Amino acid sequence: KISHASVRDFLTSKDAADCRVIEAGSHEAIARSCMNYLIYLPAIIHSSAPDLDDGNSLDYSEPHPNAPLHGYAAQNWIHHFKSCGPDHGEDMVKLSRDLFWPKDGAYMHWFNIRFEDSWLPLEVAAYSGMLPIIKWILEQDAAGGKHEIDDEDIGGALKWASVEGHVDVVVFILEHGVKPRWLRDALEEASKRGHTEVVALLLGHGQKIGKEKIEEIFNVAGKIWGSNPDI
Repeated sequence: KISHASVRDFLTSKDAADCRVIEAGSHEAIARSCMNYLIYLPAIIHSSAPDLDDGNSLDYSEPHPNAPLHGYAAQNWIHHFKSCGPDHGEDMVKLSRDLFWPKDGAYMHWFNIRFEDSWLPLEVAAYSGMLPIIKWILEQDAAGGKHEIDDEDIGGALKWASVEGHVDVVVFILEHGVKPRWLRDALEEASKRGHTEVVALLLGHGQKIGKEKIEEIFNVAGKIWGSNPDI
């Protein structure tokens, strides 16, 4: 149902037949708006609360009258960003990186709305299938950046990528290197969820997981999927 009469009238008129909507371009426009919205969220809220000195002291998980769309922006900016297609302009890339900078700034402004648990930016990027961000985070870490990535962080990223079935992310992390116990966790998550491509990739490292552990994981998956021949 279209609530605004002027929009309804236009869409049902002959003029609308001459309009063309480019899906990727529409997603890009929405993604850019969402990212800017989240980056400037403290300034938006401060405009009605100038007595607050520290933007990070605000509770971004709660709706605010000056920022009614911050919930939508936090929940959906990644979807719109990925729906733009594989190629993004420099401004879009910079905005996305700003939203993954750890511990301060824009990352905390949207993370507290989108996720309940405490996740590192690398894990969030893996869960979301944001491979360019993962590569950027690891490059920053290698150059002495703020991310301070260790083996456990890499393992957590592999686990969350496996949970969501992001094949390209799993391939990249496996090439980067990960300890055996995280391979086991990832295989367990992927098999329980029926991500067969991820399972196949992880089984390529089966010697590090161990035959007994693989059988145990598949027994659990079998109880979930029954006679599904793909598992």
